[in-house]
Amino acid sequence: MPATSEGWERRIFARIAALPDSAEPLQRAQILAALVAGTELNRLHRLARRLHLNADLEPAVDALARGQTTATNTALARLDQSLATVSLRWLADRFGLLRYVWNPPLFVCGVYVIVLATIVLCCAN
Repeated sequence: MPATSEGWERRIFARIAALPDSAEPLQRAQILAALVAGTELNRLHRLARRLHLNADLEPAVDALARGQTTATNTALARLDQSLATVSLRWLADRFGLLRYVWNPPLFVCGVYVIVLATIVLCCAN
């Protein structure tokens, strides 16, 4: 996969242009899905690199490359947890909340569990 979204898009657009007129709608839909997925994966790579979460993203990319959807979903769920934890920690640090807490990692974990439980309860209703 090319290192940039532009490179990926050029590659896929070339494949779209090469599709024969007799191509089935399913084939066209699959190549457009690959375009969107690849572009978003490049964006996710940049975000993970910026937040130092490459180690969390790589298992998902490897599983996706092998076509293992269950492993991909599991690895992406772990990455989602890491992103949420980083975000919560940044917010707590931004407002100075971690200065008043005895155990900052435990506090962040507790807040994460509360936010996750709230999301689950809201989705259940």
